[in-house]
Amino acid sequence: MGRPDVLPSVFQVFATNVSYVQKATAKEWSSSCPNCGGLPHRNGEWPDRCRWFLDDKPLGWCRKCGENFWPDSQPGWQPPTEDELEKWRREREREELAKKQAAERALAHLRSGRIWEQYHAMLQSTADGRAFWRGKGIPDVWQEIWNLGWNPEYSIMTNDGEWTTPSATIPIFATSASDPVNVKHRLVNVPSYGGKYRYEISGFGAPLFLTDRDKAIQGNIIAIEGEIKAMVTYLTLDDSSANIVGLPGLNPSQTVLDELSLADSVTLITDPGSEPQAWEIVKAIGRDKCRVCIAGLKIDDAIRAGAYDAKDVKRLLAQARVY
Repeated sequence: MGRPDVLPSVFQVFATNVSYVQKATAKEWSSSCPNCGGLPHRNGEWPDRCRWFLDDKPLGWCRKCGENFWPDSQPGWQPPTEDELEKWRREREREELAKKQAAERALAHLRSGRIWEQYHAMLQSTADGRAFWRGKGIPDVWQEIWNLGWNPEYSIMTNDGEWTTPSATIPIFATSASDPVNVKHRLVNVPSYGGKYRYEISGFGAPLFLTDRDKAIQGNIIAIEGEIKAMVTYLTLDDSSANIVGLPGLNPSQTVLDELSLADSVTLITDPGSEPQAWEIVKAIGRDKCRVCIAGLKIDDAIRAGAYDAKDVKRLLAQARVY
């Protein structure tokens, strides 16, 4: 079983007010925030909004609320000077730039190596991969259309060391793009914490999944929590006029929210228990253009169980209301 890390002793004054502590590097940790909190994302990933840096002048900083946290209970501690704070800010800027450049190199490699096509080839030659996607409600022909894939031995690092599992892959394209902006892995065997999804490239955010890449984000959009749910709903509804997108989660980036704001209207379909997250999305997009339906069942589970057909999905969409 995995276990959370603990903050360095210099930050122990905050230890009782933070959760989900993870060690990122030799001198950096992440956690929830002592000021604005933070809960696991609905895909199981832990919050990492607050970063803790063990430098010459240790400092905690929340990317969400912007608060700084000083270890002022430590004997002999002196607050940093303005010059030291400015130096710290410049170091963080350099680190963010380095991460962005690394992500750009990884994206170039993904595209030049046609990595998503390699995963798709593994799917075509692997009975387990075909069976996984069929079990999710995606027939073979649509596995081909969406270029879904399979990696029988996908490895990630966890607090317990390396974790290897088969993964089902979803290439995510921008509108009409020939190359994906990322590939999402759905882990078959999920580690004890950290969630069941991973991106091929970190540092690029989590983009929208377009069920129909020929449709722009405009007009009337149906936004469904999760890529697989969006696929299954699209196939069940069987309506060429419907513009369905899959949200990467219910804590979408500002980029995703800005994209959705381009639409004339957005019908948001989410899982049970998602009221607080749905309300945040509504506020970001605008109540004047957003309707919400929080389903009593996960929509793809209901479809696969035979509880929902096309008429039921249409009825569900009609039930969406201003939040």
